[in-house]
Amino acid sequence: MVKIISALIAIAVIGVVIVIYPKSGDEKIVSMASDGNLNGLKKNLSEGGNLNARAFDDRKTPLIAASLNGHLDTVKFLVESGADINLRDGGGTSLYWAAFCGRTEIFQYLLTHGAKLDADKESRSYLIRTMQDKGWTSLIEAVKAESQLEEGAEK
Repeated sequence: MVKIISALIAIAVIGVVIVIYPKSGDEKIVSMASDGNLNGLKKNLSEGGNLNARAFDDRKTPLIAASLNGHLDTVKFLVESGADINLRDGGGTSLYWAAFCGRTEIFQYLLTHGAKLDADKESRSYLIRTMQDKGWTSLIEAVKAESQLEEGAEK
């Protein structure tokens, strides 16, 4: 008990608190998707895992994590299993992140399965500038076309 009180006093004096928490089921499934661990993902989902789970820190979904990290087979599995293709984290949808990371195949796959950028004009402009800087011409044209479709649908 004395050691615990001493540790708490030391933390209060230093002013630093490190929180270590075990990964929840949602954290695990997002992590598996991020790593492209398709077998682990399938097992987790067969045991009742949440297909649209959210990471604690950044609100990423398994589909966003797989899209960001270029795991096309995982993206296909998640979409075919019924993942919500248009959920957003703090920055965008899985389609937005696929474009931002230059994941052309994933971008095209998601687009043909009904994904939306769902980004405001400022975010779209930033996305296009980033892709221009990286020379991703084919993605730029696809993003511009998708943006025009979304803007037309809003009117």
